[in-house]
Amino acid sequence: MGRVRFWWWGWAVAALIVLGAVAWQMLIVANDGVDEEASSRTYRDEAVCLLTDQDGILKEPAKQVWLGLSDGSLQTLVKVQYLAVTGAQTADNGRTFVAGLAQSDCEMIIAVGDVPVQAVRESASRFTGQRFVLVGVDDGAGLETLQASRMAACDLITDVFG
Repeated sequence: MGRVRFWWWGWAVAALIVLGAVAWQMLIVANDGVDEEASSRTYRDEAVCLLTDQDGILKEPAKQVWLGLSDGSLQTLVKVQYLAVTGAQTADNGRTFVAGLAQSDCEMIIAVGDVPVQAVRESASRFTGQRFVLVGVDDGAGLETLQASRMAACDLITDVFG
């Protein structure tokens, strides 16, 4: 009886060793597909920030603008980030998000959506050294404007930071 248990344990240990070796090999093969360039990419110190309404980058036109900013980031290595206005969708609430971005490391703040655009229009004069861009508006009231498209957003990043 003791011999049967010994052999059973021996086979169990051998099976675990084989399974471990197979798992290890699969892990090595899986890591061969890692994009070395992307994992070693070094970004610049500049950042571009997108301010959106509560839907973030899930809906148009914020989605297209975000895709364009991401494309421009790959070309220029400028960091891009977005922040959605949460809570009440009012210009008053939106101004707190504008102030937060203006006091962070954002070289450029791009506003897309009714609430963010209105909040930037009302706040821009308080942050004189900050560059603001309004998306999809005809009259920026002295602020830069940008067409709501992927290509326009990418071109803006590459023109400014390229």
